[in-house]
Amino acid sequence: MRPLETNSKKKRDQFFHKLDSATSKLLEIIEVLVGFHYIAFSKKSLGAKLRMDPYWEGQKILNTLANLERGNYIKKTVDNNYKLTKKGIKRINFSKLFKLSLDKNKKDGLWRVVIFDIPEKQRVKRDLLRQKLKDFDFKMIQKSVFVSPYICEKEIKELCKILDLKSGVSILTAKTIN
Repeated sequence: MRPLETNSKKKRDQFFHKLDSATSKLLEIIEVLVGFHYIAFSKKSLGAKLRMDPYWEGQKILNTLANLERGNYIKKTVDNNYKLTKKGIKRINFSKLFKLSLDKNKKDGLWRVVIFDIPEKQRVKRDLLRQKLKDFDFKMIQKSVFVSPYICEKEIKELCKILDLKSGVSILTAKTIN
């Protein structure tokens, strides 16, 4: 095994680092509270939301909040509120990756061709994109060219947004594929 592959495996393992279920649940609730703006939230607003869930216990919530703060997913502001950090936003976006799905009933007789050129230093993102395209039942023509008969432009753009791929991914629509 080459040293580059070992280093890449470490990065991939860090990227796939799983949080416990309490932390994941809390991050999902925080996402609902702050929406897409990622504004600050308080323990009071968080507590009100969590009281709706009968399985949560108060001390567990406080412990999980402390764990999120120690893990740099959230930080305390001067006015005693919490704010999501870039790492927290990244974690929430990453969890969206697993929820993303494709409606395989939407066809219009055209083919979608996804072509990408993602550099080696972004190998993890490239591999995740490739795996998600396979999950969407795309057929691989080459390592960076996939085709599908389904209408999927919105899902591919969302996937690129989640993976933070601003460039290097193109979606073509074709009538026939030879």
